Amino acid sequence: MNLREFTSNSEEFNQQIKQEDRSDEIKPFTLGLTWDTQEDKMVLKHMIKESEKVTKRSVLSTMAAVYDPMGFLIALTIQAKRFFQGLRKKDYKWDQDLEEEVAIK
Repeated sequence: MNLREFTSNSEEFNQQIKQEDRSDEIKPFTLGLTWDTQEDKMVLKHMIKESEKVTKRSVLSTMAAVYDPMGFLIALTIQAKRFFQGLRKKDYKWDQDLEEEVAIK
């Protein structure tokens, strides 16, 4: 969807937009999310890959990979931040393997 193109979840409203200004996409990409205009739902796709070695660095990298501009995942991201805070308090080194009971969390 081009910045100068518009769309709505209302077909009636879409008909009022000039054809050259209207987007033909059913699922435009907006604000880092895909918007399904037919069902009026925002779709968040994650691209987080599981790392073989769990370290403080890999935990921070995974946290940074989450793009959530609207805060839909705040319940999950806040838990990750608290977990990372605990790693810092326990003074783990950046590339030190985390203990099994810690890595499972």
